[in-house]
Amino acid sequence: MQQTTPSVSIGMPVYNGAGFSRQALDSILAQTYPHFELIISDNASTDDTAEICQEYASRDSRIRYVRQEKNIGAACNFRYVLDAATHDRFIWAAADDWWDQDRLEHLVQALTPENAAVVGTIRRYVDGVPYAEYVPVTFEKGAWWRYLMREEARCEKVYYANGLLPAATPLAIMLGVFAWGASGGWQVLAVALTAGAAIESGLLLIALARMGLLAWTADFKTAAPILSASLGLLPGTFVMAFGPLIEQAIAAGLGEGSNAALTYGYKLPAAVQSILVTAIGITALPYFSAQIGQGRHAYSLHSLNKLTLALLTGGALLALPLGLFSAEIAALLYQRGAFDASATARVVPIQLAYFIQIPFALVTMLGIKAVAALRRNGLLSLYTALGVLLQALLAYALATRHGLPGIAWAAVIVSALMTITTYLTTRGTLRRLSP
Repeated sequence: MQQTTPSVSIGMPVYNGAGFSRQALDSILAQTYPHFELIISDNASTDDTAEICQEYASRDSRIRYVRQEKNIGAACNFRYVLDAATHDRFIWAAADDWWDQDRLEHLVQALTPENAAVVGTIRRYVDGVPYAEYVPVTFEKGAWWRYLMREEARCEKVYYANGLLPAATPLAIMLGVFAWGASGGWQVLAVALTAGAAIESGLLLIALARMGLLAWTADFKTAAPILSASLGLLPGTFVMAFGPLIEQAIAAGLGEGSNAALTYGYKLPAAVQSILVTAIGITALPYFSAQIGQGRHAYSLHSLNKLTLALLTGGALLALPLGLFSAEIAALLYQRGAFDASATARVVPIQLAYFIQIPFALVTMLGIKAVAALRRNGLLSLYTALGVLLQALLAYALATRHGLPGIAWAAVIVSALMTITTYLTTRGTLRRLSP
């Protein structure tokens, strides 16, 4: 009985991909495994994507190009190329990803009757030389496409762990306070903080072990890069720890209740910033590390520019209504009992300044992670230390003239300067590394 060669359907949803789709298409057409069809769904792009795709479709009969009459949304566009597939085997291709030449061949070889799907490419390095490992994964047949909406599905577990594990410490503190109340005093907070940190560390070790990333070795040379990077960040981290103390010390000299007003003004903006900045930090570092590790410096620069603009715009759109209704928000959250209208009036300008800081804080975190991915940790530590020093000087100067809001505005100014500095550093480095 003659064995037929399996064919693969490749689905590429694209929107405004003129800047990078040629490289993606070239890498797919250069595959060592030639038995495939490529379905391109153009989600009503407004740039030159249509002309580029039509050009490639006219040169290679394996390409089917479809242009949507109107933008149907990213999820529907992904589903469209899946529904249009004519072969039993299917894989999505991102219009801004470039494939190794043998990627499709390895994926087809790894797909056996026992595996309903093959997931992803895991990039590893041995003695500085990259190689790819293709991992077969068993899924429930008939429903496997639900699990492949993100092609690198294994990586999702890393993000979930990074995002959820830090919740262990605040949860432990809340449970401790709820169980013992005020009767426990500072001892409850200390015990809960220690327990939360221990739980978080234990769960992290378990997650690393399950992913095969935890192993004991007597060769401490492998830890040298991590230790070196950590030591590079240590001075800046040490100095940064004194930032809040300096602000509190300056506020203490501005009269009774100043520290409390500063704390109340920072509460809600800090909560919003914490959620968004943590999310960016979790995803940005592995993303830029992967791109830079693969030598995709030009694409990393492209991503940096787009993400910077998106975060500035999104952060500003978020900060605008919060700032406009800062007085109403403060009154709703805090104005009760001894916290009267005069206390609200004192907190509002502080809270407003910290709301305005939000877009700068988001882009600063993006820049910090990008600089860290470039292994410029020493420079990052220097920026942090100088930023804390400058903020202390500005806070003192502005507080002398403008009172408590001056301390908050000092943080806004330094955050904006950090945004500019980290962005320019990353952009300049990536430009020098780009071919």
